[in-house]
Amino acid sequence: AITQYFIELFRRGRFAFEFTNSRIDLNGNVAIEHVQYTAIFFPAGGGTPHNDKGKGLHVFRRQPVGGWQLEMDIWNTDNPRP
Repeated sequence: AITQYFIELFRRGRFAFEFTNSRIDLNGNVAIEHVQYTAIFFPAGGGTPHNDKGKGLHVFRRQPVGGWQLEMDIWNTDNPRP
């Protein structure tokens, strides 16, 4: 269901993201990144782009070979829906 959601989302247009603030808290083999973002959605058929801003969390876990893998990603818009 998640894959289908994103396939349909990217059929409708493209995004430009910018992380405007980031802070990482490290606790052993887990890192939590607190982010703030801005995004612009450009509709596939043209039209007016839509602006968004919000915040999110990225949870990373250190892998046995030493690299980091993203395990969770959650975000919320600061723009209320009409």
